[in-house]
Amino acid sequence: METSKKATRYFYASLICAIWFALTSFFWSYYANVLMSFPIGLISFYTWKKGKQMEPDALRFKLVWSILFAGVVISLLSLLFFYK
Repeated sequence: METSKKATRYFYASLICAIWFALTSFFWSYYANVLMSFPIGLISFYTWKKGKQMEPDALRFKLVWSILFAGVVISLLSLLFFYK
């Protein structure tokens, strides 16, 4: 299989997982975030890293990285507000 096709598959897999992570990262009631959001975020980070290794100069992976970063920020802010 061509590396660009593989990198495209890694990109879309990481993008879908990153969007799920960002949308569910504020569920801190009963620690649902740890079970529902963080594993998907780790999968997204892994697939992002694999795709980035195949195409190091591709700018499309920057989108995934920014969504993952936003999910982490949302998660930490919601944790702060939930336990305050």
